[in-house]
Amino acid sequence: MVVNQAQDHLQRQRVAITGIGHVSCLGLSMEAAWQQVSHGRSGIERIKKFDVTDLPVQIAGEVRGLQGANYFPAKLLRELDPFSLFALVAAEEALRQARLLPASSEASQTALHCELLGVDPDRCGVSVGSCMTGLNTLETNIARMAHGERIEARTHPKYMHNMPAGQISIRYNLRGPNWAMSTACATANHNIGFAARAIQWGEADVMIAGGTDEGVTPFSLAGYCAANALSKRNDQPALASRPWDVDRDGFVLGEGAGLLVLERLEHALERGAPVLGILSGFGSASDAEHVTKPPKNGHGGARAQLQALRDANLQPGQLSYINAHGTSTPLGDYAELQGIRGYLEQAGLPLDHVPISSTKSLHGHGLGAAGGIEAGICIQAMQANLIPATHNLLKPDRGCSGFDLVPQTPRPAELQHILSNSYGFGGTTSALIFSRFCPR
Repeated sequence: MVVNQAQDHLQRQRVAITGIGHVSCLGLSMEAAWQQVSHGRSGIERIKKFDVTDLPVQIAGEVRGLQGANYFPAKLLRELDPFSLFALVAAEEALRQARLLPASSEASQTALHCELLGVDPDRCGVSVGSCMTGLNTLETNIARMAHGERIEARTHPKYMHNMPAGQISIRYNLRGPNWAMSTACATANHNIGFAARAIQWGEADVMIAGGTDEGVTPFSLAGYCAANALSKRNDQPALASRPWDVDRDGFVLGEGAGLLVLERLEHALERGAPVLGILSGFGSASDAEHVTKPPKNGHGGARAQLQALRDANLQPGQLSYINAHGTSTPLGDYAELQGIRGYLEQAGLPLDHVPISSTKSLHGHGLGAAGGIEAGICIQAMQANLIPATHNLLKPDRGCSGFDLVPQTPRPAELQHILSNSYGFGGTTSALIFSRFCPR
């Protein structure tokens, strides 16, 4: 009986998206990033923040032009590793769009703490994770130790995995759930999905959720270079990320933050918040086979997607668009499509029934931030009725035959339900479904 009551409660509670925050190589706001995506402009360039002259990989989707002093007081900035700064900048944008902060940002530049407007802080929480943690702080202080220098007193609090979530909670006085799940490159999706559950379970009215990572650091780059995982197309950075293309040579490292304000729908409507969409479905599963290699049939990802569809009470044929994980690696690209193939064929649908694309072709792979960055893009796509393209897809590789991968050019389409995938090392898989808001 308890299970049935819980299921009924989950079905009754609708979770609205009322704000989006974005930081990436595409821009320092969701509006700026969407302009890039909708016009097919890549943010991938030569790395500028450290010397890459002697490295085999010299390109990335690097966050550029972010000056913390334009957003926050100096006292707060001293406490922040860049991955926390990315998250706080994205949170500020998302909360402002959700009308939970004043429209002007001037006060927040000098204030350490900001109270949200018209909400109970005990009913507001945060669920923001990272894949790599505060690598900048770790690398800097390990180098100091190697040279016999003292390390920063703030070292541990700055790099810890839960610091972005903690800093957001403290700055905005969010006294509800405070989580920081880490599931490699599925991190943001899981934080968003379980934040929605907190609202559905009655534990919160508002949750800030997503992921953040400063992936472009010397250590991170060196590790992926050692694994021969990255594209070496240094002379053509905008063409380097090529999901499903036969000429791809690895993924492009990215970074940033993607956060959503999730809110109990009735709560959002009562306070007159903008409802940008509904988070209607969430699914999670494991390949349970290998740390880095997905199974060829993509069964883990397929089960996560089917769970999300069941959660949303949808059939595969009702999907308008799939935003793929699509990192530009042969094994991952192939496995993801095979998983989708399985449930489309089982439903009796042709493979081209649902358009599929990967926006990582423009912004690279943001690691723990990837799902959050792509969630924001999905919601913008729904608002604009425009499917983002898979850029640099000139010659589809094996396993792509029959699929509609939206090559090169964004496509107008009426978008009602969008599925967004994220997979991670360790075999973890996740899927979110965003639906257009239709008042009952």
